[in-house]
Amino acid sequence: MKAERGFSTESDSFLELLNRGSDLFAAGELEQAREALEAAVALRPRDPKAASLLGLCYFKLEKLDEAAQIYTALAHDNPLDVTLHVNLGLVELKRGRPSAAIRALEVAVNLAPGHRRAHNYLGLAYYENGEIERAREAFLQAGAEAMVEKMEAALRDRSAGKEGSESPPPHESSAGSDAVPSLSALCESLRLYWPRGAPFAVEAAGVALDFASGIYTRLDGLIVARGNTTFEPVRKRYRGELTGKSFGSGAEQVFHGTGGGQLIVAAQLTPTEPPRLFTPVRLSEDFYVVESRLFAFEEHLDFENGRVAGPRSGLDLHLVRLRGDGHVLMVTPRSIRTEAIYGNECVRLPMEGLVGWTGPITPRLLEGPGGAWVELTGEGSVLLLA
Repeated sequence: MKAERGFSTESDSFLELLNRGSDLFAAGELEQAREALEAAVALRPRDPKAASLLGLCYFKLEKLDEAAQIYTALAHDNPLDVTLHVNLGLVELKRGRPSAAIRALEVAVNLAPGHRRAHNYLGLAYYENGEIERAREAFLQAGAEAMVEKMEAALRDRSAGKEGSESPPPHESSAGSDAVPSLSALCESLRLYWPRGAPFAVEAAGVALDFASGIYTRLDGLIVARGNTTFEPVRKRYRGELTGKSFGSGAEQVFHGTGGGQLIVAAQLTPTEPPRLFTPVRLSEDFYVVESRLFAFEEHLDFENGRVAGPRSGLDLHLVRLRGDGHVLMVTPRSIRTEAIYGNECVRLPMEGLVGWTGPITPRLLEGPGGAWVELTGEGSVLLLA
């Protein structure tokens, strides 16, 4: 009973502080709101509502370093929350760090291509970074006609070799587009920019895998690895026991990376191949995924390999079951869609179109037009290639 009263007291104190901070913030009493919210976050450091409100309070008080720290942590814990990436981008923009703002805002517009506010902030970040053409495109997406016209005027002035009414950023050459850039300017313009903190940050060019301790991942398409990560090839696991079989082979070998760091992986493997699509997801239930569609997953997730025998030799379906609370990265040749199964019904599709599923579903392989098909029976959601 004492433990129950202690828990209730702590919970009541947290809610009281959170409500007080929220009311003070709404009333414009920012310093008092900050004190209450800091106390609430001290009680529950990972509560997203309290932390997000504290970050906004820091932003209003011009405590931008503190706000950036808050939103970076929130974006790490909630990588699919567009608003958090937008807020982080705005904070970085206000801090005078356009490159960091671009990294956060590009994640936001990739998650939500129709998010006009994110495109507008991204346009401002590009402009501050001297990337006028990219700024124009972002403002077009935002529907900011006045800023589009401003960017077009700046581009015309640049093309004509004129001094615009707005001076270019210091790192941008004022001698026109034909000038040879300095080495430092070239390095800055070609830098690989990806956000730190998000487990999997996806952009059109590829994906960044950021991990504090360990990760399971393939390495095909690796551009660069930051940190002191060591890699060991992974063996398959059946019924909780490691086997002598390799988890993947050749370029698709799965490795266990330890030591923490960041990996940047290209979407396109060769100039003649179309780019791959990476899809991150956070698990809250068991997930069965086709082995070849699994690129990476966080170390703390439990995994087990499995196989569904095919209708003939060489047509087996190799699967991975993932369990726990964590993030997974899928890789596919085209976009993913889902199909619901209700009331123990079944759906069928060509085996190469299956990505995975959730829920109590039983798979079976059978002969179909053009080769092996998968029959899925039960109740849940099927992930498949569009």
